[in-house]
Amino acid sequence: MVTQWGRDPRLLPANIVKRLPVRTINDDNYFVDRYQAMPVGGYTPMFEKMLDGIEVRLNCDYFADSEAFRSLGRIVYSGRIDAFFDYQDGPLEFRSCHFNTETRDRDYQGNAVINYADVNVAYTRIVEHKHFYKTAVKHSLITYEYPFECSRTDNPLYPINDHKNTLLYLKYKARPTSAIIGGRCGSYKYLDMCEAIAQAIKLTNNL
Repeated sequence: MVTQWGRDPRLLPANIVKRLPVRTINDDNYFVDRYQAMPVGGYTPMFEKMLDGIEVRLNCDYFADSEAFRSLGRIVYSGRIDAFFDYQDGPLEFRSCHFNTETRDRDYQGNAVINYADVNVAYTRIVEHKHFYKTAVKHSLITYEYPFECSRTDNPLYPINDHKNTLLYLKYKARPTSAIIGGRCGSYKYLDMCEAIAQAIKLTNNL
């Protein structure tokens, strides 16, 4: 926990621990949901179908030309909520990760994900991608995840939902705006994919 969050565990909210399943049986699933699945072909084809016929602009800076974007209609924003309001109440704290991907000529760990909680290990987990799909190949792509403190210019991944940051988030959430703000960074909440999809459906139904 110290390696992942960069803080003494006593300073972190207790509900973080609830995300870590503890079992005394040989069940290596991360989740206990009755139904679990991956999109056929992965998430890329799913989003390609969702965005078919929709104009997509990449490498754009919303804040550099926000007036032009707002002129297109209602904004759905899933970036940092503190950045959206120009950090007027101060920055929210996030953690991020560097990803280092390597190729192995064999099965490496036998599981999709193994977490490392040792404070003397620089990475927090290793992902072996082929085990998500049980792909029948001899070689493996593995990704090491190295956590670090997120600055304003880094990619925010993990909101630090301690008391101080939660109060700051609530101040931003209370600010008036016509934009729809959601997602992990907009909600300042760690969301699993199923939770992110559920939130998106709920926000869409309220438009």
